[in-house]
Amino acid sequence: MDNNVLILGAGPAGMSAALRLLNNNVNFSVVEKENIVGGLAKTIDFGPFSLDIGPHILCTKPYVYDYNEKIYHFIRELLGKQLIFYETSNRKYLETVRVGGDEFDYPIQIKNALQNVGFIHALHMVYDYMEAKSARNLKEDTSFEQIITTQLGQSLADLFILKYSEKTWGLKCSALSSDLAWRVGEFSILSVLIEQLSNSWKNLRSTSGHPVCYPKQGIGLICEQIRANIEKGKVGEIKTESYPVRILHDNGQICEVAVCEQGIIQSYRPEYVLSSIPIGQLIQLLDPRPPDEVIHSVLSLKYRSHLCLYLIVNKDRVLREHCIYYPDPEIPFARMMEQKNYSRDTCPDDMTALAIEFFCWYEDDLWNNDDSELFRIAISKLEELGIVKEDEVVDYFVHRERFAYPVYDLGYADRLRTVTTYLEGLNNLKLIGRSGTFTYMGQYRAMEAGSNAADKIVGEIFKESGGDLP
Repeated sequence: MDNNVLILGAGPAGMSAALRLLNNNVNFSVVEKENIVGGLAKTIDFGPFSLDIGPHILCTKPYVYDYNEKIYHFIRELLGKQLIFYETSNRKYLETVRVGGDEFDYPIQIKNALQNVGFIHALHMVYDYMEAKSARNLKEDTSFEQIITTQLGQSLADLFILKYSEKTWGLKCSALSSDLAWRVGEFSILSVLIEQLSNSWKNLRSTSGHPVCYPKQGIGLICEQIRANIEKGKVGEIKTESYPVRILHDNGQICEVAVCEQGIIQSYRPEYVLSSIPIGQLIQLLDPRPPDEVIHSVLSLKYRSHLCLYLIVNKDRVLREHCIYYPDPEIPFARMMEQKNYSRDTCPDDMTALAIEFFCWYEDDLWNNDDSELFRIAISKLEELGIVKEDEVVDYFVHRERFAYPVYDLGYADRLRTVTTYLEGLNNLKLIGRSGTFTYMGQYRAMEAGSNAADKIVGEIFKESGGDLP
């Protein structure tokens, strides 16, 4: 089967690339292993419920989460009135961090934090920050822990970032790369805290409202709407329940890709391949096999896995917040969201849904728990916290994502460089997306990367044909 472009994976990056190719009349095929599109930004249908895989929001201007003006306006045009905006007081977006019995605003507001920890602890925070600031340039920051503590001070770092990060990543913060602190090209909670600490000790003010929006039917509506546009178009196709099983390459080119499409093997001979599948899977599909050094390097790259326990609750609402973070290690889950608080259109009027998030390693004890065991782990703590009672839960299920978060441990960058340097030798291959590039990126950045990769292909195709760009 001859196509100009074969796209592996139908997440935000792959779908954005497909739409750009459609708009430029370049033929393509998208193959997606699951039965729906969206990747980590999909929305799961469960009876009358539409459920995201954890909290997803879209910034309407630069903020603590990733933002891209071009992509934001594209989404506004794509979804139109299907977006909910939270900048008005009656639709304020609310996230909190619960530490012991204390509650803090998230993103962290310095005024709120100092008020809530008490006078003595607040003094420790101020002292630690000033001490860290005075010693800031005395040593090089090589780990995540070093850069956080030297920028914020030990007390503030411990309370809000280090404990939650160790829970999320499953490693000591001293074993994580400093790259994680900045998430290059995006906003981070660290940059927000530093800005507040630098400018606001004399004038501590909390902000009101959050510049975010959300699709009425769930975050997956973005990729589903792109899919609908593609299905109405004249070029391109999307095949779900389909995945690559072998990638043949020769003389610096991918020449053939064998794809299992609902149990039947189809052969593709694309001019270009865009891959957003996990980079380790891509490497292991290559034939001939890459050198041992490349195989060893890619197998040493770690992904943090994600379990989402959905509770269907026989109540109109459970939380006042949209999302709550739990840094305390004695609480087994790390984050909780109430889907209905993001949009009432995602749940029935008289019921709601909680998403309880766990981070783990693939096939560790937590991953291997069946749904009922994970429910038992969560419900006892939820009752203890006064969130929900077991007899209020009418149903539950668990969604698992093996390749959720690329882990930036110490030394990951050198291993990744070995892998990407080898893949750069395949001239018609472009890596996109979080898993495809092993980059901890948000949805805006993933969509931008997919669009940019498609634009480069369009330019190359038109250059080779001697034509002009449309």
